[in-house]
Amino acid sequence: MITSIDVELLPTLIGHRLGPTKPVKISQNMIDEFGRITLDQQWIHIDPEKAKASKFGATIAHGFLSLSLLSHVMEELLFVTNAEMAINYGLNKVRFPSALVSGSQLRGSVEILKVSTGAQFVDMACSVSFTADGNDIPCCVAESLTRFMLAGPKKDVDAVN
Repeated sequence: MITSIDVELLPTLIGHRLGPTKPVKISQNMIDEFGRITLDQQWIHIDPEKAKASKFGATIAHGFLSLSLLSHVMEELLFVTNAEMAINYGLNKVRFPSALVSGSQLRGSVEILKVSTGAQFVDMACSVSFTADGNDIPCCVAESLTRFMLAGPKKDVDAVN
């Protein structure tokens, strides 16, 4: 369920956990395409026959594939109003505590950690956690930073010309 909130009220969400999201199936095709695009063709990701003999018993998704779904998770769980735009400001910490096996259903959740305000922006730090069905250990945990740009005064185009 999406939480909609005014950018000025973001501090009221500190300490709150949002989610989980609806499941996203991590198919072998998705893993193959991610490997093709990122040039990461390591066998544990793309060779189902060889991966059967591994300790995972199947191929596993690239850690960065789960991380790449961070924007999707944020978009599904939080809608911030009265901001001109939101930009990915970076990551402070990323870990991949467990493997994400092909065919798994991935869900994400978000905990708002910190909100700080500048003259033309509001920064938000969140802990984003990805879990797969049947595994209590997250497959990815990241501290994500988002910058919400506040609407500033409009420049008068005619005054410039």
